[in-house]
Amino acid sequence: MWRVVLQFSHPGPRSENQDALGYWISGDGNTMAAAVCDGVGGSPCGALAASTACAAFLDYFRTGDVIPESHGKYLEKEMRCAADFAHQAMIQSVSRKESCAGMATTLVACVAVGQGVGCVHCGDSRLYHIRKGTVLFRTEDHTVALELLRQGVLTSEEAAEAGRGGPLSRALVAEASRQPKAETTLLHPVQPGDILWLCTDGVWAYAQESSWLAFISGEVLNPVDTERKFMDLCASVTRDNFSGIALRYF
Repeated sequence: MWRVVLQFSHPGPRSENQDALGYWISGDGNTMAAAVCDGVGGSPCGALAASTACAAFLDYFRTGDVIPESHGKYLEKEMRCAADFAHQAMIQSVSRKESCAGMATTLVACVAVGQGVGCVHCGDSRLYHIRKGTVLFRTEDHTVALELLRQGVLTSEEAAEAGRGGPLSRALVAEASRQPKAETTLLHPVQPGDILWLCTDGVWAYAQESSWLAFISGEVLNPVDTERKFMDLCASVTRDNFSGIALRYF
């Protein structure tokens, strides 16, 4: 059974919160989808881009006739379809508000059927699969710096420095000609106690991983106390909005 054990979204030091997050869990708790989006800086209407994409991705599963299956190829296909659905929703939103043309957002999301889990992402919002305090998997950011690292143009140190707040190589952009290049990954089957943690770069790019990992890795997680710890940690270091959602498999 899947359960949300923590969620928060805060503007940080900025005047507007351009992050969005949400989830859907079936009545029996066996199937779920969760998403986190972050409006891309420098593009218009970041808050609208993030909220539109996040809501549409979840609606693909929540209100449609889609019933995900746990086997890999089908799960990956449906996640890509949901990302495309979010992209189309953004384009439709721009048709009603032309001043938002070119708006863009990151997307990181997971879909699970029982112990079978898949991840889809585009940009630098991240998903972590955590088991007993150990990170089994984390998404790889879609940034120009990392692309240059893979090409040998930058060193790992240069890429790490340039990657924080640097330009993205992929995002959902509200233009028909900019098809999303969302990356899908099938995760290790989850075990009871495992946590899926989705967050924006306002968390991971500023706060030490070891610090927040300790907050959400306990056997018993107190949401109020854990959220307060995140607020204190992120508020002291971040220069961005910060948002996250944690789901545990029981």
